[in-house]
Amino acid sequence: DLQPIELVWALIKGNVGRQYTHGTTLKEVKARLDAEFDKLESMPGQTTIKKIIDSVDKHLEKFAVEIDAEEKVEEEEISDGDVEELVEFMEELELGNIDTSAAAQNI
Repeated sequence: DLQPIELVWALIKGNVGRQYTHGTTLKEVKARLDAEFDKLESMPGQTTIKKIIDSVDKHLEKFAVEIDAEEKVEEEEISDGDVEELVEFMEELELGNIDTSAAAQNI
């Protein structure tokens, strides 16, 4: 997901939701929400958020590489061999065999 706040909200909502019982009051839900938000301010919460942001960054780098490759095909007249090489590159990228952060730096 490219909207990190949605991932953070899902984490909080899941943690609060797992504590729900038939007799849970709104006051208890509010207290549990406050506790979850307080956890975000502690080191483990910051680590979780950093991981979420890093994950989004990784996806964006992958998309940037893919978009640049597509633009190269559209902008340049390339040979069949170049197309085959590009297709192989895209397949390796999808399989996760290419370090997208290194590839993005080479663009």
